[in-house]
Amino acid sequence: MLIIAAVITGTFGLIAIWYQHYLIKSKRLSAEKNSLVKTLHSKTVNVPKLSKLIEKAAQGHKQAQIKLGWLYEKGKGVDLNYTQAAKWYRKAAEQGDVKAQYHLGQMYVKGKGVNQDYTKAVKWYYKAAVLGHLEAQFQLGQMCAAGKGVNQSYTQAFKWYRKAAELGHAKAQYQLGQMYAKGKGINKDYTKALKWYRKAAEQGEARAQYHLGRMYAKGNGVERNLTIAVSKIRKAAELGYVEAQFNLGQIYENGKCLTQDLNQAEYWYRKAAKQGHLTAKKSLDNLRAKLSTEA
Repeated sequence: MLIIAAVITGTFGLIAIWYQHYLIKSKRLSAEKNSLVKTLHSKTVNVPKLSKLIEKAAQGHKQAQIKLGWLYEKGKGVDLNYTQAAKWYRKAAEQGDVKAQYHLGQMYVKGKGVNQDYTKAVKWYYKAAVLGHLEAQFQLGQMCAAGKGVNQSYTQAFKWYRKAAELGHAKAQYQLGQMYAKGKGINKDYTKALKWYRKAAEQGEARAQYHLGRMYAKGNGVERNLTIAVSKIRKAAELGYVEAQFNLGQIYENGKCLTQDLNQAEYWYRKAAKQGHLTAKKSLDNLRAKLSTEA
């Protein structure tokens, strides 16, 4: 009987301890939820729906956590709060959510809600990149190329750009073209550079259009064709790429590939100058002085 009584007493003791922990956890979650709900008062929002999201996030649901992080980062339905955004992204990221890992990397790069830390950014980009996150792969390539948070390595940059490029990432395709054209991280190969520039250009990447034009102008990896060269440069200029706008202004002013047209030259120099291109501004001033003298 004494043994049975001891067992019963011990069992009730364990139950009491468990219940005490349960109450503490419940109070913590409730306090966290109430604290978060207070941030909704200044917004026109579906409070019950968001309150449920907050409750799920506080209970550890990673999809709710990443969604809540995004709402705080964008100020959608709640006051903009980068600290809260980083907090919820981290909770989901630590549970292996690939999108949260990428977003947390972004927060560290930009210093939003956390102290700027490129090393930690690389850590989270890498976690997402190895799981196949396209943008994380591209950003990791950028970090490797620039030597931010990691030893500078064009070889590593090439590796990550290629992974993203092969999955259709336009900016990665452009960067891959650049690396082949310049021989960075890989042997120089104009034919492969042309291939990746084309892929990026087909997706509207203006810089790729411009560099395609330059390759046709020089005959690098392709038969020299000035008509196609100007066509590609014009497309890039129309898409707003400042270097293409300046270059097109030069083409019209010099009249080497097109019939000289100083009005068109002025137009494209002005476009580039408005974007802060200093050489274009100087060329524009010189051209206007020349036109004024001729008048």
